[in-house]
Amino acid sequence: MAPAGSGKTKTLTNRIVHLLNQGIPGEQILALAFNKKAADEMNERLQQKGVSHVQVRTFHALGYQMLRETLGWRYDGDAVHEKMRQLLRQAVNAHIQLPAKRGGDPLEPFLEALRRAKTELLPLADWVVNVEEIPVAFAPIFDSFLRLQNRHKLLTFDDMIYLAARLLFKDDDFRRRYQQQYSYLLVDEFQDLNQSQLLLLQLLSLPENNVFVVGDDDQMIYGWRGAEVRHIIDFTRRFPMAVDCVLKTNYCSSRTVVGHSRRLIEHNQLRVYKAIRPRLEAQPGLLFVRVGADLWEQAELTAAWIKEMPQKFGGWSDYAILYRYRAYQYPLALALDKQDVPHTAVDLRRLFWTPVGRDLFAYLNLIFDPDTAAAEQMARVLKRPNKYLTNQFVASITSWRQLAETALMADMADWQLEKLEEFVDSLRRLQQQVRSGQLSATSLVYQVDLAFGLQTFYRGESRPSADLDEESDAILFETLFAVAANFPQAADFYAYAREAVARSASWERPAPEPTDGVVFSTIHQAKGKEWPNVVYFNVSQGGHSSDPAELEEERRVAYVAVTRARDNLLVTAVRGRTSPFFGELLLDPALRGQKTGQLERRLATCRRELKRTNLNPARRAALEEEVRQLDWERNIRQLTVAGK
Repeated sequence: MAPAGSGKTKTLTNRIVHLLNQGIPGEQILALAFNKKAADEMNERLQQKGVSHVQVRTFHALGYQMLRETLGWRYDGDAVHEKMRQLLRQAVNAHIQLPAKRGGDPLEPFLEALRRAKTELLPLADWVVNVEEIPVAFAPIFDSFLRLQNRHKLLTFDDMIYLAARLLFKDDDFRRRYQQQYSYLLVDEFQDLNQSQLLLLQLLSLPENNVFVVGDDDQMIYGWRGAEVRHIIDFTRRFPMAVDCVLKTNYCSSRTVVGHSRRLIEHNQLRVYKAIRPRLEAQPGLLFVRVGADLWEQAELTAAWIKEMPQKFGGWSDYAILYRYRAYQYPLALALDKQDVPHTAVDLRRLFWTPVGRDLFAYLNLIFDPDTAAAEQMARVLKRPNKYLTNQFVASITSWRQLAETALMADMADWQLEKLEEFVDSLRRLQQQVRSGQLSATSLVYQVDLAFGLQTFYRGESRPSADLDEESDAILFETLFAVAANFPQAADFYAYAREAVARSASWERPAPEPTDGVVFSTIHQAKGKEWPNVVYFNVSQGGHSSDPAELEEERRVAYVAVTRARDNLLVTAVRGRTSPFFGELLLDPALRGQKTGQLERRLATCRRELKRTNLNPARRAALEEEVRQLDWERNIRQLTVAGK
């Protein structure tokens, strides 16, 4: 059980060397990694130790090898997703008629059920998928899909594990051959494995069960891929002869980072307790906090902090900004550009090619230059948010003039006509305001939201993504608002958006990464990496589930973000909207039981005593440290209260 910075890969490679020194043939040892990056790193470490005849594979590569040997199937990454959709649609339609779903994909819940069936191996007997609130049994659909899949020899990424496990169950000779070939199995990042991968491991390890794994329950952040923290916590139930070895030292991070990250993760209930500590000679490290009014102000504060720091703490590439959602890179890139700080290449045009970006540009185009609005833009503003107009009516409106005239004479219900007239009046009012130069860029976006309810619409439309680094539509709109803050004049923002949309259809090759630039990364992508200085950006409310298991996984994501810092850490948040993790990370648990009034009184007492001239140096130093801690505690408590 290896916490952050404790040397998981080193432990695993040393175990392999130990087995070889015990006389175990290298051909009997199989090391399994979660992904190719981890496998390549393990191979490199082994080669540095002079080991070249031990198999290091990813689970998927091993499963693919098995399927190629037996079935001869090949994986076509470019076409597999669309082909899978076609076959699943056939399987569903064989049992029910899929309804048309405006603004959504009716196949989506069946795709999710298929993924879970193959990765989590959930019992199918009572499993239903709700279609327009009607429960539909999934088991017969799944059986139909498997038959179609077999007929078309379709191999998906999940099938590299799922079908390999079925093959091991079905073919006794094949299973025994693999079991005899690999007598010793070692697994890296065990906490990230899903049920299907675990089953494959168990089948391969029989009958000897010579299994050695390293992992950390506190870094299980792939629940959306089917990983489950209980897999590592309950390892000794799955392998009853197993022995747990808990590592305790973080060799990478400073005392400050280790101490505060431990405060955070100890709020999780479902975990193995570890007395995590820094190495004896660890550097002290520094912790900084910046709060802003919104995303844009946080980005500006981040850029200013980085601009001030490199002379003390290294070059630009010694800094990384980590964030929960990819969209946050856009305001950060603009803010760092204003400070002339090099960074990971970011193509801001992509923000305006998202559904939310196209929505906002459609509204802006109708406000600034309505006569050039295309039919596609007219359809967007009439449907998003939903104005309950018929598809036939929406398709008939192809220009602003047509919309304005139709609002006066349309043959529709009174309530529909009233809503349409109100919509056109709101657009005209905004057109007049921008012509008079009354609105800044942020004021315009705010007025668009106020008039048409975009943010409320996006919150209602938001749905979980298979990729949790992908932001919701509501977060995308918040990001567009932050980007607008970079443009004082509304016309400048519109001109920028227009150019971005015009050039989005033909993407240019991305600019080369700076050799010495600040690194931008989502937290999931940063796992396994460290930097001397890390910014944990926007530790604010929003996006956190109320489900206890999901909340604990989000806390693990926050823990991974913090422990990517080797020396110093900056934490940013929205003032008055801090995440629960903000206080858990920064507040001292030893002071948790003391009310703020008690802290204030103790702080005043310490300051009075410091004014005495006859204090000995040791007592003065102790009082100064206590004042620093109490003052920090009071300030952080204020920041976690709304409105402060």
